[in-house]
Amino acid sequence: MRIIIFRKFRIELKFKNNYPTKEYSSFSDVLSKFIQDSQLENVQRLGISVPGPVLDGKSHPARLNWSLDVEEYRSKFGFEKVDMLNDGKHLLMELVF
Repeated sequence: MRIIIFRKFRIELKFKNNYPTKEYSSFSDVLSKFIQDSQLENVQRLGISVPGPVLDGKSHPARLNWSLDVEEYRSKFGFEKVDMLNDGKHLLMELVF
């Protein structure tokens, strides 16, 4: 997971760490650990890239055996906005931008 700060003409990597998915029962657990490790405060938006289809803000990646839901992360962690994309779309966006 990474914290990336987007500014008008600059992108800045603030924090990066690996969280083996086999050690966590859900993405919420990973996100809680990430927030704790990075000492995040006052974060308003979350972007998630997942290895599988995303429909109506939900995903069930077969390799992870997790159910992901943007509404869960918005309400549990207090984000104003949560976006979740298929990792293929995420890669495409990185290449284009």
